[in-house]
Amino acid sequence: MFLNLPIEPSGRERRAARVCIATYEILGPSASGGIGTAYYSLATTLAAAHHQVTILYLWAARSDESEMRYWESHFRTLGIAFVPLPPSPGTLGVPNPMLTAFDAHAWLRKRQFDVVHFPELHGHGYYCVLAKHQGLDFSHTVLCIGTHSPISWIREQNREAPYNPEELEMDFMERQCVALADVVVSPSQYMLGWMQNQGWLLPAACYVQQNIAPTESRTVATLVRSRSEVQRAAELVFFGRLETFKGIGLFCDALDLIKGANLPTFSVIFLGRNGRVAGRDAVSYIRARAEHWGFPYQIVTDRGREAALQFLSEDARRIAIIPSFEDNLPNTVIECLAGRIPFLASRVGGIPELIAHSDLEQVTFLPDASQLADHLARAIRDGVPAARPAVDADENRQRWINWHAALASHCDDMQPTKENVFSAPATPLVTVCLNYRNDCELLRQSLGSLRRQTYTNLEVLLSNYKAGAEAELKRLTHDFESKGWRLISEAEPDCSSGQTHPADTRGEYVLFMEGSDYLKPDAVAAFVKVASRTGADVLTCFLALFTGGQEPAEETCLGYCPFLGNAVLSGVFRNHFGLGVIFVRREALLRLGSFPVNARRDCADWQFLGRAALMHCRMEVIPIPLAWYRIWNESGPHVPLDYLDQLQALTPYAQAMPPALRDLPKAALTMRLLYQRMCERLGDNPARTILQRLAVNRKSGNQVSVLADEGALLLAVKQMPTRARKKIASVLDGWLEYSSARSQLPPPGFQRISHIARQLVRGHYHRYAHGFGSAFRDLRKPSQPRQERGEN
Repeated sequence: MFLNLPIEPSGRERRAARVCIATYEILGPSASGGIGTAYYSLATTLAAAHHQVTILYLWAARSDESEMRYWESHFRTLGIAFVPLPPSPGTLGVPNPMLTAFDAHAWLRKRQFDVVHFPELHGHGYYCVLAKHQGLDFSHTVLCIGTHSPISWIREQNREAPYNPEELEMDFMERQCVALADVVVSPSQYMLGWMQNQGWLLPAACYVQQNIAPTESRTVATLVRSRSEVQRAAELVFFGRLETFKGIGLFCDALDLIKGANLPTFSVIFLGRNGRVAGRDAVSYIRARAEHWGFPYQIVTDRGREAALQFLSEDARRIAIIPSFEDNLPNTVIECLAGRIPFLASRVGGIPELIAHSDLEQVTFLPDASQLADHLARAIRDGVPAARPAVDADENRQRWINWHAALASHCDDMQPTKENVFSAPATPLVTVCLNYRNDCELLRQSLGSLRRQTYTNLEVLLSNYKAGAEAELKRLTHDFESKGWRLISEAEPDCSSGQTHPADTRGEYVLFMEGSDYLKPDAVAAFVKVASRTGADVLTCFLALFTGGQEPAEETCLGYCPFLGNAVLSGVFRNHFGLGVIFVRREALLRLGSFPVNARRDCADWQFLGRAALMHCRMEVIPIPLAWYRIWNESGPHVPLDYLDQLQALTPYAQAMPPALRDLPKAALTMRLLYQRMCERLGDNPARTILQRLAVNRKSGNQVSVLADEGALLLAVKQMPTRARKKIASVLDGWLEYSSARSQLPPPGFQRISHIARQLVRGHYHRYAHGFGSAFRDLRKPSQPRQERGEN
């Protein structure tokens, strides 16, 4: 059993806590949702108790500026600062959860709070907890992760597959948020138990504290539920989102069982946002199930939370039914308890933790159709009493308030001077393997960045990648001997490709980098500090991107490239480990061996780091840009590798598999590439606009907002009737094939003629363009030169 939030007795006066709630969902900007409701109640409660509360709204980019200004003004009247998260430019090419986590860390590390709250869902707190774990930021701040509903739990309860591949990265970030947090607070014992059973690592400071009941629920209780008598149920109201794990199917099964029973007259109401049930939208599912019911029913999907509670409270004969298959600590139950609304709920997940033990038998049931049918029949005949909560709402609210006050007092006891981020108790020797890439000017800049390092206990091994370049190198390396740096002879291969034997290095750590890259002055000191603090065997870092032949400067920064670190599963599909600048403990390097030979730089790094992860080396990424990465166009470092390069990068994965499954990583990568090609076919055509609208449609209440564009498309198509779905799928498929064909015209000649003729025969030019006129224009169109990426 996990304890409640601790309250330390203190005789001294406590000051107001500086609290930040960093969340992608908050009641107001978000139409509904358990996370948004929980954090809204926490924010308003703390503000009313005179704590200084800031809401950092993480999905501000999905809203327009006028809407954000309205909510800033609204929350100001509640004594709360509402801050839309500003996006940092140029961090494109990685999954959305990583971008949001990057922006949140960039904003928060420049401010001082006593406590910062994040939900675990989406993993947006990952880079913040990682930075604190590494001793880089937040030394005076408690980072608190709330466990509400991780993505793997959501998919498990809804019995559905992931909507898009980004959920692999999301799952990794969520798990790391919990593992590295200062404090984890769950509203239920159930959720922490589920995480333990699923292999999640939990920190020492794990507590269970129920969410604060919304004030609107208590208002309903005082205004409407003054009566105490039990009345029979005349209206059975399914209360909650209309989706699978909320028990729509179970409720309909129970209604089937009582439809012919000799019961007093009753009706059924479905009250909740439309969702997905049995592969179709819930409204059409309910209508199909209701065809043989002999009692009236209605579906109400347009009520907000307050309106729904008011609806339930208007008639004492309305009984809320909450038949979830599994749930953490649903707000529907909390709101019914606080509002004295009679209900029946499944005895699953964290629901029993909400209800007084003496009332459990009367108001809960196992998620079985016959049990629910018996409880429904009893409610119609005899009624259901209003259950009592297991936890006093006022005491629960006060514990949250007092805990934050205690945190503020602890912050006052801390030393006022912040520890130097890059100070280290020891100064082990670091060997820098600098790979010469045949450009003396770039090498001069890279060496200059090494000379300016604040960490001085270095040796540099410079590989002579190209025989015959001695004269050029001598002009740049005349001071190697004076610094104790060494130059590898021309007969030695490329050290950045790992061919410098570990025995050639004398340092406790080895830093691999390219002669075209550039370190920030505190880079080596930061690597040594984090390695010493965490015991990491392999470290990478974020990269600042620049282009051209000049030295980098902040004003010429093109953006940033974040990584995840030891994300082994995601590493099958993409290099989330790191790139370019790699810091390795020499002892680990002796086990890992060399970088791959004759491989592209990014492919060799991916393969080396993948091998380190699979050999259980402790690997982390430092979530700040310690190095400048030179690119040759503005596409960034994530230039797609060709298929064979990616397969080579997956060699460690194949070698780690038993012989019968050795091709499994290849098969997984192939399926991912097919998915990517399908998305690329969308290109800039009108379907893309539709998807973008779907992806930001937060007010629809159908969870589209948490999906990427392609996930939104799949969900939207599934919600259509079968005939319409087939027709739209046929039209969309034809349009995608046609637009893809026009964007990839072969060179003029017979191949182009047959390419265009194929689209004419299929009728695509007449259906989607201007018939023969467009076809003739395509025949005469000159070839578009392909833009190639230069190699570092």
